[in-house]
Amino acid sequence: MQIFAAALWALVLATGAALLDVRPAAAHEYTAGAIHIDHPTANPTPGGRLISAAYMTIHNGGSQADRLVSVSTPLAGRVEIHRSIRGDDGTMRMELQSGGLPLPAGQLTTLEPGGLHIMLFDLSRPLADGDELPLTLEFERAGRVNVVAMVERRSTAPSGGAHHHH
Repeated sequence: MQIFAAALWALVLATGAALLDVRPAAAHEYTAGAIHIDHPTANPTPGGRLISAAYMTIHNGGSQADRLVSVSTPLAGRVEIHRSIRGDDGTMRMELQSGGLPLPAGQLTTLEPGGLHIMLFDLSRPLADGDELPLTLEFERAGRVNVVAMVERRSTAPSGGAHHHH
């Protein structure tokens, strides 16, 4: 009977942990409902600059679309969701995603240099390689998710192309 009670208690604990709204899934991964956030990072700010960009992948594993409505951090005066686009003249420019970022059901959305990204303006201090940047992501359906973006120097840009200076 003791073995059964111990096994039942372990099942109750595991079920309770699985029902938590927001929890780290593994090192540098976070989940909230059907939303899975992987490897949030931010650029260091060389030369004391007080502007940076953050990146991550967001997988909406659910059957309903969601939307990243806003992002905030206590370390920035303003945070915006942007998309880099190439103009007709070949120059890169940023476009504010004022309605938030749509997250289609069952799809992966990648925030990376040269594409979608999170801009951090008016930082309270420069960011150095190895720092941790707390971010709060606000989703339309999944609610708030607190993540920690690791500040990492990028040697090369991912498939989205070279990241332009902001």
